[in-house]
Amino acid sequence: MMKSLKVEKIKRGILLYATFLTLYLFLFTSCKQEDETIVSQPQPHEEEFTVAVVAPIGDAATKLRLERTAQWFAENFLQAQQSDTLLYSLLIEWHDEQHEDLATLSRELARRDDIVAIVGPFGNEPAAQFAAACQQTHKPLIAPTATSEELSDRAEFNDMDYNYPYTD
Repeated sequence: MMKSLKVEKIKRGILLYATFLTLYLFLFTSCKQEDETIVSQPQPHEEEFTVAVVAPIGDAATKLRLERTAQWFAENFLQAQQSDTLLYSLLIEWHDEQHEDLATLSRELARRDDIVAIVGPFGNEPAAQFAAACQQTHKPLIAPTATSEELSDRAEFNDMDYNYPYTD
């Protein structure tokens, strides 16, 4: 009889242990309220790029106006990328085309690896100098106010890395 009482206690202990284990597993694994899909969202990564701007800065008011416009663009450019995982921020390096040696500056900027593109200069003749330097290093050049047909000559600048209007 003693043996059957011990066996009975062991059976009750095992049953009680199995009940608690089942209850524990049931409560912590099957009562999830949220979606069980795990979505991994990578943290945004920001890369900085430097763009050289060669412009007729002249006086302080013109410089301030150009800097504000560039800052406004850079902020909006960054804000437009907020849903992306790779963000590109632009750093702007200013050069005054009225007070610098443009032939030397064009070669220096075109050769620098930290400059990804050049905006300007604003005049036709300086833009042609920059186009020749940028062509050698395959650096993009944006000359928004240069209107010389010489810059659109595909025979002279057939390997350029910047866009120009096609004329037929």
